[in-house]
Amino acid sequence: DPVKRNEHLDVIINETEFLDKLVIDMLEYSKMQAGYIELTKSNVELAKIVKKVLKTLKSLIDEKNIKVTHKLDDVVVYCDEVKITQVINNFITIYTRLTII
Repeated sequence: DPVKRNEHLDVIINETEFLDKLVIDMLEYSKMQAGYIELTKSNVELAKIVKKVLKTLKSLIDEKNIKVTHKLDDVVVYCDEVKITQVINNFITIYTRLTII
């Protein structure tokens, strides 16, 4: 059945892309631990990062009917903004995948 085949292919492609992203993230983490990546740390308002990630992942969150709330308005962390954005993005993406089960 062509329709079912295409649905299955879409799932396979999506899962492959997700696994590829995880492998790249693990490689980046290994490089960081080995000292090959220098973090660019600064004071970052965590709420801004979370809101940006939520906006990016809005369609995925809506599709899974997940409600996300936070109480981070006054939280400032000293970190690499790009890396913390990746962490939050990964966390939410993985959570949305777990809600399928």
